[in-house]
Amino acid sequence: MARPDTRELVTSAVANAEHDTDGFKYVKDEVAAIAIAAVEAAIASLEVQQDLTTDAIEALPIDPISGALIGIDISHKRIHEGSHFTYFHSDATATNTGERTLIAFKTPNTAARIHFLYQASASTAAHFHIIRGPAEGAAGGTEVTPLNSDENSATASVLKSARVGTANRLATYVAADAGNITGGTTIRTELIGATGQGQQTIGGATRDKGELILKQDTVYAVAVENLDDNTNTHGIFIDWYEVI
Repeated sequence: MARPDTRELVTSAVANAEHDTDGFKYVKDEVAAIAIAAVEAAIASLEVQQDLTTDAIEALPIDPISGALIGIDISHKRIHEGSHFTYFHSDATATNTGERTLIAFKTPNTAARIHFLYQASASTAAHFHIIRGPAEGAAGGTEVTPLNSDENSATASVLKSARVGTANRLATYVAADAGNITGGTTIRTELIGATGQGQQTIGGATRDKGELILKQDTVYAVAVENLDDNTNTHGIFIDWYEVI
């Protein structure tokens, strides 16, 4: 589109004006000069925006065969950024009703937000729980380090162990010491491992259905709990990305 002559936008009465002290040939006062400058700036800005938009569209990744736009989901993007983490904990020492296997951690007291998913399994009847706010500093447990999903990244997780508050750590518990984790509010419970009553495994849901954004500066425990006196193999897999 041809760029218009901005002088044509000035009223005809201005066209007969004489020179002023600033040397404007076709205007008689500063107001008209400012109007012309504003119109020119607006046109130039639109031209720049059009160029930027065109460049952005041309830069979008397109599949050469189907012509479809190529994209990745948010968790995949976080893996590429080095802010996605996982951990798996398993134990087979639970043999009595109420014995648990769990992972406990504390979220940071910062603006960082933990976008959290989980999976769990049991070989016989069990409950899976997510508990918000159990007591911090429980005895026993083992300090472990979360795994960054980008193995080339040196970025550490902002989660802390619920056991001693160590940064970039989780605390895992087995049947012998999981009883030290007490209190809190159970915010999710599911039956697993019971034939005909529940699935052996749970979790693995898409983020739009299963994701939790965890509360700031709060202890959480993710647990599998025996519902009978059978030897039970518990497995807990957690994954999350961190928005700093």
